[in-house]
Amino acid sequence: MAGNAALAASDRRVKSRLDIYPGAILVLGILVVPTLLVVLSNSYAAPDDEAYIRMAFAAVAAHVVAICTALSVLIISIVRRAGVGSIVTFAIILAVVTSLGLNGIASQSEQLVRVLA
Repeated sequence: MAGNAALAASDRRVKSRLDIYPGAILVLGILVVPTLLVVLSNSYAAPDDEAYIRMAFAAVAAHVVAICTALSVLIISIVRRAGVGSIVTFAIILAVVTSLGLNGIASQSEQLVRVLA
């Protein structure tokens, strides 16, 4: 019986060390990684057609990463049975990120067509 209690306490310590905070996931997936994608693919000289395509694809990839991150955080909070307030907050964040992301993707496609035409 005492061995089971010690095992349960050990499991809680291991589980608490493996927890990843949703806020950290959001910051990395919505701000840091997309910014790095866009900055690393930027053309610092006069861009040619290849550079425009590279920058457009990086911007689209950044938007997709942000949308997938927001969706993942919402799913994680539902699976972990977080409070209703947290779930609603992450759902609102997902809606905003998805709306802005889809708008950004459409804008990038229009800009790419305009530049390459």
